[in-house]
Amino acid sequence: MKFIEKFKFWLINTPMFEMAYYRKDAIDTIRSLSGIILLHIIKVKYLKNNPSENHWKSEIKAFFRKVNSIRIKPKNKKFTIEEYMNFLFVEPYCTSESSFKKDRYIFIDSYLQSILSEINYDHNTNLKISEINKDDLIDFFKSISIKIASNEDYFTFIDDL
Repeated sequence: MKFIEKFKFWLINTPMFEMAYYRKDAIDTIRSLSGIILLHIIKVKYLKNNPSENHWKSEIKAFFRKVNSIRIKPKNKKFTIEEYMNFLFVEPYCTSESSFKKDRYIFIDSYLQSILSEINYDHNTNLKISEINKDDLIDFFKSISIKIASNEDYFTFIDDL
């Protein structure tokens, strides 16, 4: 069973006929997914027992499958762990004092509040920034960046959210 799951993961995530991107286009594509990824992660983590939870997890997997498929020209290589962390998390959601190398992250609360406002409106909830465990979000993005950069299975990791 484990072999079949690993083979399935490899087959889904192996770029076969995909074209490599120019660096700027690759970065822009990854950054364009970061907002919707964070929105879905917050929904899964903080709207527990919602009937749409499995759907949101499937979408998170699809977004990360897209991120994982992006390669950079001319050698068809992937980004580093630090680059994934910066493109997916640090640059879009943190202040300029934030740094992957220094392991220091300072959220831009107004951006997080706009995401929560959207969730609260769509799902008739009242989530507040104080309820969001920012360290938990940071740990998620670090772990997923490591898994993508090193071709580890991130599907199970997302299922366990």
